[in-house]
Amino acid sequence: ILSTIAATLPVYFSIKVSQRRFYRPQDYTEQSKKRQLFWWTCINRLAWFSDILYAVFLLFYTFIFLANLNPVDDAKWSVIFVTIVVRWFLLIPFLTAALEVLVIR
Repeated sequence: ILSTIAATLPVYFSIKVSQRRFYRPQDYTEQSKKRQLFWWTCINRLAWFSDILYAVFLLFYTFIFLANLNPVDDAKWSVIFVTIVVRWFLLIPFLTAALEVLVIR
């Protein structure tokens, strides 16, 4: 449960930070427009920085994991990884397309 929370929280905060509200033009003065755009720019830069930092951390964590595998586990992990990649990027899209073609016709 803790690992799920640790993996979900940064994504949740990133989504929340990047959400915008709509404002009506009559709500704005020229000064408030500039101030709002300034804050949106700051928040965007902070979100990009934190997302890149999080991605680098995940990459580092993965490299540490791979570096600590022994040869037997390395072979097993490689087979599992290739199987998952093939399933997600080849098999599932192919089956989805085939199912859509069968349902449409």
